[in-house]
Amino acid sequence: MLVFACSALGQQKASVRFVKDKVSALPGEVVNLAYHVDNFSADTLDILPSFLYPEAWSLVTNIQQIKIAPGQKKLGIVSLKIFYESAVGEYPVTVRLKERGETQLAQSGIGISVLEVENITLELIDKPIYVSAGDKISASYMLQNLGNTEKNIFINTNNCDVSGPSSVTLKPGESAQVQIVKTTSDEIFQSKNESFTVRALVDERVLKSIYSTAVVLPSKKARKDLYYRFPVKMAATYLSTNRQNEFESVLQYQVDGRGSLDPEGKHQLGFMARWPDNSDLSFLGLYDQYFLTYSNDNLEVFLGDKSYTVTPLTESFRYGRGAEGKLTLNNGLGVGFKYLKPRFFEEIESELAVSAGFNFNRNNKIELHYLSKKYQLENDPAQLFSLTSLFTPFKHTSVDVEVSHGQFVGKKSNAVRAGLNSRFSIFQLTGVYYDTGKDYPGYYTNSRFYSAGVSADISERISLFASAREDFRNAQLDTFFVTAPYSRSLQGTVSYRTGERSNLKLYWREYERKDRLSLNKFHYQTNSWNLQFNHRFKKIDYYLSGEVGETTNFLENAGQQDQKSYRASADVTYRFNSRHSVRVFGNWSNINQIVSDDRRSVLVGMAATSRISKNLRMNFYLQNAYDIDDYYRNRNLMQFNVDYSFLRRHSISLRSFYTIFRNQVNDPEFTMAATYAYRLGVPLKQVISAGKVVGRISDREGNPVEGIYLRILNETTVSNKNGEFEFRLVTPGKQLLIIDKSKLDVDEIPSIPMPLEMEVLDNEESVVNISIQKGARLSGKLILGQSQLAALDNKAAKPANVVVELKTDFETFRLTSDGEGNFSFPLVRPGGVELRIYANTVPAGYRPKQTVYTYHLEPGEQKFAEITLESSKKEIIFKSAGKSIAVKNNLTPVVINKRTLKEPSEQEIFYSIQIGAFRKALRKDSKFLKDQSFYFEKQIDNLHKYFIGRFTNYEDAEKELEKLKSEYASPFIVVVKDGNVMSVSEFESGEAQ
Repeated sequence: MLVFACSALGQQKASVRFVKDKVSALPGEVVNLAYHVDNFSADTLDILPSFLYPEAWSLVTNIQQIKIAPGQKKLGIVSLKIFYESAVGEYPVTVRLKERGETQLAQSGIGISVLEVENITLELIDKPIYVSAGDKISASYMLQNLGNTEKNIFINTNNCDVSGPSSVTLKPGESAQVQIVKTTSDEIFQSKNESFTVRALVDERVLKSIYSTAVVLPSKKARKDLYYRFPVKMAATYLSTNRQNEFESVLQYQVDGRGSLDPEGKHQLGFMARWPDNSDLSFLGLYDQYFLTYSNDNLEVFLGDKSYTVTPLTESFRYGRGAEGKLTLNNGLGVGFKYLKPRFFEEIESELAVSAGFNFNRNNKIELHYLSKKYQLENDPAQLFSLTSLFTPFKHTSVDVEVSHGQFVGKKSNAVRAGLNSRFSIFQLTGVYYDTGKDYPGYYTNSRFYSAGVSADISERISLFASAREDFRNAQLDTFFVTAPYSRSLQGTVSYRTGERSNLKLYWREYERKDRLSLNKFHYQTNSWNLQFNHRFKKIDYYLSGEVGETTNFLENAGQQDQKSYRASADVTYRFNSRHSVRVFGNWSNINQIVSDDRRSVLVGMAATSRISKNLRMNFYLQNAYDIDDYYRNRNLMQFNVDYSFLRRHSISLRSFYTIFRNQVNDPEFTMAATYAYRLGVPLKQVISAGKVVGRISDREGNPVEGIYLRILNETTVSNKNGEFEFRLVTPGKQLLIIDKSKLDVDEIPSIPMPLEMEVLDNEESVVNISIQKGARLSGKLILGQSQLAALDNKAAKPANVVVELKTDFETFRLTSDGEGNFSFPLVRPGGVELRIYANTVPAGYRPKQTVYTYHLEPGEQKFAEITLESSKKEIIFKSAGKSIAVKNNLTPVVINKRTLKEPSEQEIFYSIQIGAFRKALRKDSKFLKDQSFYFEKQIDNLHKYFIGRFTNYEDAEKELEKLKSEYASPFIVVVKDGNVMSVSEFESGEAQ
């Protein structure tokens, strides 16, 4: 083997291998690959490496020949740029070694992994600015995949719907158009903004979201309502049921209103009258109710039927007929009273309560309450005193405390209540605790209630939660209302957010439930482990849960109480779009059968919701059974509702139910209700003074122009096919009428300047007629004239930044000329105009022949004006040395600085020093020039170059250069020959030739 290896090595003159086996990079990056070359021969090799790589990639390195001595090893590096559209995957790269000619010595390969680049873009292409009420808003978007891997993109919308499929699959470089629609109501009587949002999602991650709006214009004429109105609703309901296989029906009426008595909202009023009492018909039959309420910033008054509350300990929830009032002063002091006769709790005859309190700072208050309860069978009332307080000791911490004392029939007892809500760091604490004495005559007696929870956000994905809760045992509950089962629970939860729209929970729970109704259908305790998962995927929301544990049925005999319990449930909702959805759900559990043999273990159902139009809505609900725990309340096995509104103020509602009523376990009843409602506004005060603005838009020939949008304040309207427009309710006074020019051609202009200020008079009609015509164009050029003495012309002067003003009968426009003296007014209202040149902005040494030019422009005319700026330099007389300068006609002679150098003439050669070059010419007072007065400037290659000095020989220029190095960064010597600037080396090479 050793001989064979040596023989093989002797036949191979050289080898090559990459340093790394694999390399990863992103598209568009430059990757550097290192490789080793070994010479195994006894000769020096001249090797030329070559590389094979994907076609679209490019070689960055300049490949050169490698000379390598016998036994020597050399390191080489090659750089490749990966094509920016390269897809995800592994691409081979090969290096080959060749000697002189075509002899291949060795080769080696490497795989380059191109990583994923995710780049999804969503851009709004087109949407309407305005639509008429009742029309659909349609907008289009461009969706592009600029990444390097195929992506399935889900289009999620809010307040609009996608036309076509909601999912799009795009390969790298592909694009697709997305269209959305949004319906608008034709019942709009004032222009309003409608908003909608479109989002692009990949794997439940929102990559791009675009929010847009469109203005919906009323398609119907608004009624002129000058009054502030109080909203009132009148309704009549027909109720029918097959109660106990007998058909019963009844009519019930209701009048109610709630709103402000003034436009400022300082005085609030509410009232309701509902009759007759139908509470014995079915659960749809409501009891009669009457009330009147008034409130302002300092006073609250209530008369009538409702659930009254004093404090959570003394009287938490008591329905009855009575009166209530509260007065709060601006300094925080407050007093109040309550009086009521309970309706559904026959043991109490009446209650009277008074209170006083003080609010200080914010979310801090303390109150003192007294309550007297008169019982039917006792002469002496129960008396309760209570002190409540709410404090916020820290920014995110609130504490609620109540201490109460009560006495009744010679017995005294106390009660306490405390609540805490605090958030700090990663923790949040919540807790409520009630403890009432054995003889405490409040809402709770001889009872204890607690509920506490603590949560901690360990990270962005993981959170922990623990809770404990126990219900009251003895409460003075109104018999008409729901009495929930007694419950007690302990729970510990770990929550993990698996994605942006998905969550997983694992928790242990121990809970006890006991029936508090007379039937006593259940009393059990369960210890279980639970797993829950909820996920929102595209158009689907689903919820899955499972429970495994052990249940003890306390209603069974000893030895038969404990059984294994299981529960599994699923809830799936599918949203077709923003208007239609369907939901299916199911639950399987053996707990029902553990606590009651005749209960079903499988519960399934479905629900559907549909908004067929803006005025018509329907929903449907169906399920086959119920949990035994829920028999204390009404349970709907079927429900079907229809709501329809019409003519703005009218509505019809249909309700149908198939219901097992509370305290019953069988014999469901079918109930139906039909309600007609009418909404009206009672005029209280005239608050609007309004005028009317009408007009017509036409072209130059008088033909109507349709589809032009106009706006006054926040109201927008559009011209119809006759060119007419109308604003019905316009606030009197000076208003601005604005035309949206987006509907005009680029060369069109209104005959009246916009915005138009107009005076709108109360209860009067203002007429505005607008003509749309072709605009004119006025452009021109400023030219610098020449002086009679050419030597005095300023070669550096340019007609730039000269202020030019255009004035019409209505408007004035100003602009400045560009570097060549050009100016342009692209859209001018036809007619007479004045063009003014501001002389103080003309370059020094020049003046306009005249400052004002008058033109008459026709519609569509394009006029060009050429304006000459004359030289205004004074004539200078030069005389020989030693002779005086004559002063003629009292003119002051011009003194020329003796050190100023004129720009070199064409026929000469000299040396100079270039000190700088700039894109724009420097001012004479520029800091760069440092008050140098013997410089000259030449414009070469679009640069303004500056030179100092004029020397006949190189030595003098070199001496000056040394001095200038201390003042300028990089000065250097140049040669000026016949007006052309060149380097010294160029000049010397030219002379040598």
